[in-house]
Amino acid sequence: MKYFGTAYLGNIDAYDMKKLSIYNDPYEALTMANSEWDSDPEKQIARLLIVLRKGETPKESVNEDKAYFQFTDSQACKQFVESKKEIVWSRPENQKWNGNSKLMR
Repeated sequence: MKYFGTAYLGNIDAYDMKKLSIYNDPYEALTMANSEWDSDPEKQIARLLIVLRKGETPKESVNEDKAYFQFTDSQACKQFVESKKEIVWSRPENQKWNGNSKLMR
């Protein structure tokens, strides 16, 4: 599997994986998304992030290909990664949110 992380742009297919860095681990992709958020001074509030996963071949495709995250701050995201908390994967039509914030349900 390959993983891509970025800021959450909404429940649409707005994520161009060709423009995102590729990672072999979902926690690395989440760390990159968190760093991307940290680099924007306008976004130093609760954060919404997403990690996308894609199989190497069509045979490896998965039904639940997105992990949605919401954190109160950067440190909460870092703690999630450090503890390797289980990631819940879901589909856009039935988003299941990971993280310590409850803004999105």
